[in-house]
Amino acid sequence: MTDQANATNQTLSTAHALLQGLPATGFDDTALLAFYEQQLGKVSATPFHAEALDGYWQGRILSIASDIYGPGTHIYASCGLSDPEAFGGEREAGLGYELLVISQGPADWALQVIAQTLYAEVVNEAGFLEIVEAHDGMTTGGLDIGVAAPVNLMITKAFAPLPQTLQSAAGPVEMLVITVITDEEVTLSRKSGTPALLKQLISQGVGQLSDLERVLPKQGGLSRLWSRLTG
Repeated sequence: MTDQANATNQTLSTAHALLQGLPATGFDDTALLAFYEQQLGKVSATPFHAEALDGYWQGRILSIASDIYGPGTHIYASCGLSDPEAFGGEREAGLGYELLVISQGPADWALQVIAQTLYAEVVNEAGFLEIVEAHDGMTTGGLDIGVAAPVNLMITKAFAPLPQTLQSAAGPVEMLVITVITDEEVTLSRKSGTPALLKQLISQGVGQLSDLERVLPKQGGLSRLWSRLTG
């Protein structure tokens, strides 16, 4: 057996072991868990539960310790949007994508970002993948995640160093990344397009990492409130 085959089998074994400690989602997510473990980092055996999605979606929000964007970075990832049996069979692999948020370490606000984005998709049928594919990404503003000020989001397909696509048995699963951005970056995206904004962020070394210290207002009361929130 080749080294690559051995590594794949080991990753699948890890995913199977991980599944024993996770609540059922209603579909076989072994391949997705193996993909996350192999491509991103160690998946926590304790997923997050989004109560607002009860009755709408049986998936999970996973917590992944990952150094893919440098030491200490962290990823929150959806697990279940690509369920072939969910969402009325719009695509062979469910909605055909999963969501990622990358932050500087574990962060409640990053969990809020992915939970609210999932609600917009699962409950309100936002159709993020279709929008992203039609316009090479999208931006939106004014999301309240319980910090000093509402935040703006950019949603794009994953770019290196992140993995882009999982070729699952049910079909391709795209990785969409949510990035928190500044007001000025929203303006740039509306003027020049989201691809131009993403290119700028990549050239600046920001990439698809979300960092509230970079985007929140730095002056006046908001800055003082942010200091208290982050301790």
